[in-house]
Amino acid sequence: MWYYYSPLGTFTIAPNGAGGYNLWIDTDQLQTYIGPEAAVEAVRLHKTGFKAWDERADVEAPASLSLWIKVK
Repeated sequence: MWYYYSPLGTFTIAPNGAGGYNLWIDTDQLQTYIGPEAAVEAVRLHKTGFKAWDERADVEAPASLSLWIKVK
């Protein structure tokens, strides 16, 4: 799992057991992606489905998965 502590909540990317990765904000599941990098890109581009984040283009997210906090 990977975490990014944003000013609007904690984003989490976690494997979903079906071969994909779910993106969460705090306790709300947002979308499913084929890989964790695709979820990172959605957060970076503000295209997560989480309106409060998606409308805040003034807040930058990490540009790559290596900049997220990894927890096994």
